[in-house]
Amino acid sequence: MLPLLFLMQCLNEYPAGSNDQSLTLIALSGSDSPAGTTTTSGPSALQIVTYTPGKGGALLTNQNIVFRFNNSMQTGSCTVGGSTTLVAPTAPVWSTGSVSNDTMTVAPTTTWTTGGPYALEITGCQDVHNQTLAAFTLQFIVYTAGNIIYVNKSSGMDAYVGSIAQPKQTIQAGITALAPCATSCAVLVSGVQNATTGDYYTSATGPVITMSNNISVYGGYAGDFSLTDPATYQTILLNTQAAGCGGAEAASCATVYADNTITTTATSLIGFGIIGNSQGLAYSAGVHVVNATLTLIGNNIVGSANSTTQSAGVLIDNSASAGS
Repeated sequence: MLPLLFLMQCLNEYPAGSNDQSLTLIALSGSDSPAGTTTTSGPSALQIVTYTPGKGGALLTNQNIVFRFNNSMQTGSCTVGGSTTLVAPTAPVWSTGSVSNDTMTVAPTTTWTTGGPYALEITGCQDVHNQTLAAFTLQFIVYTAGNIIYVNKSSGMDAYVGSIAQPKQTIQAGITALAPCATSCAVLVSGVQNATTGDYYTSATGPVITMSNNISVYGGYAGDFSLTDPATYQTILLNTQAAGCGGAEAASCATVYADNTITTTATSLIGFGIIGNSQGLAYSAGVHVVNATLTLIGNNIVGSANSTTQSAGVLIDNSASAGS
């Protein structure tokens, strides 16, 4: 199944603050298919089943972009283009997955241009039944290998270097290893299938994540980081703090916290399920944004299910001195 990225949900119990803040919320389409079809003939409607990286995803400079279709394709039909500032891709290479010629791989001619966000567009794709896929655009940011840290709760240790073979165990350790980041950095976090509370990334002493400028955090990766699918590999964050927060809005019990040191839109949080404080404390928030420039993409964010007072999915606060 094609990754069904989490839709953004915000519980609007707090005022939105002033215009000094810059919070970008991007809710990815809830359709099971990233692109429609222009015809309906053939045994099944043509669609893209999976693609790596996912929308808004992290791409390494030498990483291939892989699309898998549900039908056998006409291998010469797809045209691949992209942002004018992105190095031109090579001609698509086709291979067989579930059926003949259903997998298209796009590689850079040398290496992808770092930075972004960039857009890669595929048009004109036809299957052997002459069904044509509508144009599909994939957006991503390109990172160098040295600017990426990997996190796996099950197999990682914070003493590890943060590679695929030796991932960190906690997200915050990954952020700390990259900070300060002068360009663009990323923490890639693995999730689990059918996540239970025991599989969540939790913190009993404060936020699970305190964001750092220019460092984006991506959830929904498989354990080996070979693909992204937040609907399948659920990456869920939960604040379990029992005391020391919630006495006031400025001291919220937040699961994710971003303050006024976050000044670039390149700082993003992508592909997570985020739950507010589990202990029923007041001023619980899934995400607390304090005069920060933060981009949220494809997250499912809710406040505390246990709190009876002042709970919010996203709390936006204009006080630059506030903390949690």
